[in-house]
Amino acid sequence: MTDDVNYVIEVQRDGDYAVNVALIQQAVAVVLAMHDIPAASSLTVRLTENDVVQALNGQFRAVDSVTDVLSFPSDDLFIPEGEGDEEAAYLGDLAVAYPYVVGQAQSLGFDLNELLALLAVHGTLHLLGYDHDSDHERADMWDAQAEALDTLGISQALVPALEDAPHDDQ
Repeated sequence: MTDDVNYVIEVQRDGDYAVNVALIQQAVAVVLAMHDIPAASSLTVRLTENDVVQALNGQFRAVDSVTDVLSFPSDDLFIPEGEGDEEAAYLGDLAVAYPYVVGQAQSLGFDLNELLALLAVHGTLHLLGYDHDSDHERADMWDAQAEALDTLGISQALVPALEDAPHDDQ
């Protein structure tokens, strides 16, 4: 699905985090390809410490707690409307609280890299304008998320387990 499209997906690690960078990049690329995002479009996934994500969450969402992933869409977000007028764009940034996600994976018994891929899918969908504030929006987002996970060969069982897990500071 993404073999002929070259996206620029930078994965930054603020620590010596053992992660499958290629799977994170593939997860993002699958979502972008599903939405016909132009080749060479780019985004950054930053794996960082809990306190960094907590500070970002407080600054931008007025929530003083750590969370697994935050999305920061670019002001230049471009969603193609038709062929011939498509241009590559910087889509934005994802911030992932790596230690927090490690704790989630351990407590839920899931593979860390698959959980990181799910969060990359989820965050990328937010960058593309998806949300889950209403039942309708949630259904659309969860359908797109399920399609991406199926393409990646990742079990959708992660989604309800992650939703039901405590989301406070670990």
